[in-house]
Amino acid sequence: MRRRGFTLVEAVVSFALLAILISSSVYLVKNAMGTRQLTGELCAAMDLAQTAMEELRSRPFESVGGSSFAGGNGNISVRSITSDLKEIKLTLYWNAKHPPIELYTMRSR
Repeated sequence: MRRRGFTLVEAVVSFALLAILISSSVYLVKNAMGTRQLTGELCAAMDLAQTAMEELRSRPFESVGGSSFAGGNGNISVRSITSDLKEIKLTLYWNAKHPPIELYTMRSR
């Protein structure tokens, strides 16, 4: 006599496949949330660095000098190339696990 329905083996296999799909989905969502948070931190740090660089570029040529910013998490170094040209390097340490953000520019008189 032929019975309709699922056998125990079919039910266990389908449950195992469903468990694998759910666990992989949870893993992907967790990674996406971590990436989203890191990207937000990076964007905020980049905005802070760009703001500091724009402030430096708006100063008079003679008053551009090395200093620190962002509560000591960033520093600015200035090197004179010629009497009319300076190289400005801005470094922001935004996350201990990732490399710092570095911005460079040249400033002329």
